[in-house]
Amino acid sequence: MSSTVCLGLLLAVQFSVTTAQGEWRPTYSEPASVHLTHPRVVILTHSSLHFDPFRETEPGINQSVAAVRAHGGAVIFLHDRYNPSNSPEGILCRDRTAGQLVASDVGNIDFNFRNVRHVCLCGGYFGQCERSTACDAIRLWRRDCPDEDFRLTQVVDGIFTVAEHVSPEDPYGSKILRHYF
Repeated sequence: MSSTVCLGLLLAVQFSVTTAQGEWRPTYSEPASVHLTHPRVVILTHSSLHFDPFRETEPGINQSVAAVRAHGGAVIFLHDRYNPSNSPEGILCRDRTAGQLVASDVGNIDFNFRNVRHVCLCGGYFGQCERSTACDAIRLWRRDCPDEDFRLTQVVDGIFTVAEHVSPEDPYGSKILRHYF
């Protein structure tokens, strides 16, 4: 079997503790404790209110998580646990108990990808941390299962970008510029 990487753009396990009162409390997993046994995984890189204050990516994130979970796939939330202005309570996902929370300051990952054949990526920033996650996913595939086909899907509706690259003529861009500047 020849190995290929398919990059696609689309429009469109427990990581927490819930107290008796129903309050959600994040618990970080060590990368070594992440066991990816299903061929599908969605990785959310820094998907939070801190970076997407208007929640523009939340519908795409929720749809991606629901689709992967419906097929038995895994969900990994990458979060910068050492950024005090970016609380994990701000993670943009309807069901924050859907997967494992892993500390990652620049989107870097190091999991065993032996069983992974399709990675779906959401989060951002597109040209920064989310790019690190995409590059690491390809590196892990080449390291762990280079003889198998691999698909990497970047969900455009679930990825945010850097404010300085936003056009003021774009309606969403003008909201971002007003918020940050």
